[in-house]
Amino acid sequence: MEVTKFFLSIEKEEKWLNDMSSEGCRFVGKHGFSYKFEPCEKGTYRYCIDQRGFLKNSEEFVGFLDELNMKLVHKQWGFYYFEADRSCSTEKIYTDIKSKSSFYLRCILWLACIGILNISIINHANGPYFLNISIPIVANTVVLCLVLSAILKYVWNILLLHLRK
Repeated sequence: MEVTKFFLSIEKEEKWLNDMSSEGCRFVGKHGFSYKFEPCEKGTYRYCIDQRGFLKNSEEFVGFLDELNMKLVHKQWGFYYFEADRSCSTEKIYTDIKSKSSFYLRCILWLACIGILNISIINHANGPYFLNISIPIVANTVVLCLVLSAILKYVWNILLLHLRK
């Protein structure tokens, strides 16, 4: 089965993958925004996603999670998708404040890159027009608003982590 979805929030994507697993769908790969699933027993697998960046060598990190029975299922655009079965006792990849904050900062940087790309498209967009409205300007403005709201959510999460200390 193949499902096309778009996420700006890693938490929402992770929750959706876990919901799909609870419905009996095992995540096996991704191409662009299309997720590939195969049938499995309901709730057999749990998924965690990490944003590691394009240029960062993450072999050591992947090896560490493999020792914890969290297998790398897919890697795309600096995002790592890990699968754990029932034998894995690890609930989340990050448990301490410093590592969670670093994770949120990496997500903010990724979203900032998307936002900058959208601003450049808005500044240089021409046609096609529909009812005298430039489609690229409207679409990219909507995406930019979604990116900004996601960035604010991650900043809020960082603030909450440090207030709970």
